[in-house]
Amino acid sequence: MASDYQPEGRAAVGPAGDVVTAASANDGCRDCVAHAALHRLRQVLSNVVALQEEFASSATHHHPDDIGYDREFALREALAQHFPEAVLLHRPSIADEESDKGYGMPDIAFASREVQPHRVLRNGRLYIDPRAVHCTVEVKSTLDGKELKSALAEVSRAQGAFRRRVGEDHFEFREAGSPLPYFPTQGGVFAFRSKLKLSTIAERVTEWTRGRPPELWPRFVTVLDRGHIMWCDRETGGARPWPAADSVLMMWEHRPPETDPTDPLVAMITQLDWMAQAWHVPGTWPGLRPLRLPHGLRVGIPVRPDGVPAPPDAKCEHLCANCHEFGRMTFDAQLRQDEAPTV
Repeated sequence: MASDYQPEGRAAVGPAGDVVTAASANDGCRDCVAHAALHRLRQVLSNVVALQEEFASSATHHHPDDIGYDREFALREALAQHFPEAVLLHRPSIADEESDKGYGMPDIAFASREVQPHRVLRNGRLYIDPRAVHCTVEVKSTLDGKELKSALAEVSRAQGAFRRRVGEDHFEFREAGSPLPYFPTQGGVFAFRSKLKLSTIAERVTEWTRGRPPELWPRFVTVLDRGHIMWCDRETGGARPWPAADSVLMMWEHRPPETDPTDPLVAMITQLDWMAQAWHVPGTWPGLRPLRLPHGLRVGIPVRPDGVPAPPDAKCEHLCANCHEFGRMTFDAQLRQDEAPTV
């Protein structure tokens, strides 16, 4: 376990506000960005196949806990390939190191490599302080109304944890109401299947948020056979990685054969990649790493609430670096369309 917590190279914001990374310091080739994005998206193809196979094979288990455990672990393994800067933990306990106050046991937690677990039980269970938790994901086999409420409650419990500073650097995050002195834990829900339409899920999430502050709202809900739900700006229709008080939910629907089975997972990973730019331990110098999937979040068929416009620059409605895999256009054409360097 100790080796999992060795810090990786991190991006840092230089004095002039520029982002400095090991890659940018040693390699000025912009083509590498396009190649890296393509490589990561091709990984998602195998990830989706593996998740679908796990869903089918785990159904033969006799005990429900075994089914859920294997499916959660399969998603954890898929996401770990895309976020090497974090330690992805399966069912850790989040508890304040000083007060021992608990904030739940998420199915998956993206934890900082810089903060060690403060307690490890003989059975291997880890207790991690909230300041170490960047993001959590609740995993459901089949999402219905009851399971959705349960997942949202767990997500909000982790997001509501106060993250104490470990150093003297100060960071202010303005999300909705009063500014927070740290970047809050983010969370979302992933399901393999759902008995509900994506629009029904969005409606129930909206109902659940009423009377709760935006910092407790889920950042996303992804259903592998339905699509991806996230927040958008009410005035512009632009997708947002996290909500503000006036944000509304939008959907990226998966509609076979118009869309590909990889689209919902690509949308989720792209949003996580977007949010991960600002992940840091409170009290440490805030770093900012560049996006690894630079072509924009356009995966699936966008559906916005009535009266919410589509952004004027929406030239296509899926992640451009993904579409050539399914014959939508050539990769060179995508790069020219997005004014990215030609491969």
